[in-house]
Amino acid sequence: MGSITIGTGSPLSLAGQGDSPNQLLVGYRNKFSMQELAVASFAGVYRSSWMTNAVSISSAGYEDYRQIMVGLHAQKRLSPQISFGLTLQSLSVSAITLEKSIWEIYPRLGIEYKPSESLTLGVNIHNPVRLGSADRERLATHFRATAGASCRISEQVLVASEYEWVDSEKALFRLGIEFALLPELKVRAGLESHPFSPTFGLGYSYKQWIVDVASERHSDLGTSLSIGLCYLFQK
Repeated sequence: MGSITIGTGSPLSLAGQGDSPNQLLVGYRNKFSMQELAVASFAGVYRSSWMTNAVSISSAGYEDYRQIMVGLHAQKRLSPQISFGLTLQSLSVSAITLEKSIWEIYPRLGIEYKPSESLTLGVNIHNPVRLGSADRERLATHFRATAGASCRISEQVLVASEYEWVDSEKALFRLGIEFALLPELKVRAGLESHPFSPTFGLGYSYKQWIVDVASERHSDLGTSLSIGLCYLFQK
């Protein structure tokens, strides 16, 4: 749903819940058309009969500055309606202005509830605690709590909304809609409230491949473009 994340807020959510096959995902985002903010990412998702696991790696920066993030994700279905997710994420930053790299580790917790086939409710807690190097306070890692919902109005239309609190001070609202023009072609549109940022996305699936292209328009900083590729392994 554009920039909207519902539920556990990890690659597991992007891969879908329950019956999704094993997957590999790669992505690239050119944030605000600035080389310094470009992000390349990779994720692998493995589903067993007991739980779903994933690993994700992303890298951003340039020659004089580099930020690397690694995540380990686990998701367990506790009942037909309830799923629990846990992510352990590490962030490392190196730069010519730093004597040594700064690093930290923090968790993310999520729970997802499906009262019906068409409705999904989710709650996330990001970064409730942080561990790392002594100078990790220089990293802009915020505590965030998120509540969201998605509703499938019909086979073609999915609507999602999300409300997020950042450091218990700033609140963000997101709203998005996805429409299936064809079984293999889906179009998304959304917006974020602070600052006002419209988003647009297009996803196309062919056999075991999914290609996704998305854009986001920031009112002050400009446009961000993203492209992702997903391969679904056969069961």
